[in-house]
Amino acid sequence: MQKNTPTTSTFVALIVIVVVALLLFFYYKGNPTDNIDSSLSTNVSPEAIQVTAESESVLALLNKINNLVIDDLFFKSSVYMSLVDYSIDIPQLSVGRANPFASQYGTVVPKVTKVPKPGP
Repeated sequence: MQKNTPTTSTFVALIVIVVVALLLFFYYKGNPTDNIDSSLSTNVSPEAIQVTAESESVLALLNKINNLVIDDLFFKSSVYMSLVDYSIDIPQLSVGRANPFASQYGTVVPKVTKVPKPGP
């Protein structure tokens, strides 16, 4: 008789665990014909109806905005043409440094101090 090695017994135990897991899965899942009409029935909650009504109102509002016609006669009127633009041009300035992680004053070298030796 052949002696079982640790790898063989581990492999057999793994196979047994997988088979038991599959049997438990199919046992608790049940027969697929048990709930054949459950996928056809839906339960609509009041929250879903509320969301649908709100989405329809938003869609109606967007359709109104898309159909909006702006009369451009206002932009050709003397009142609009008499408006003066007082805006100021803001100059483009450089922002920050090229390397923000570099030291500000060049290379920093730590000051070397002599540590006194402990006395005997």
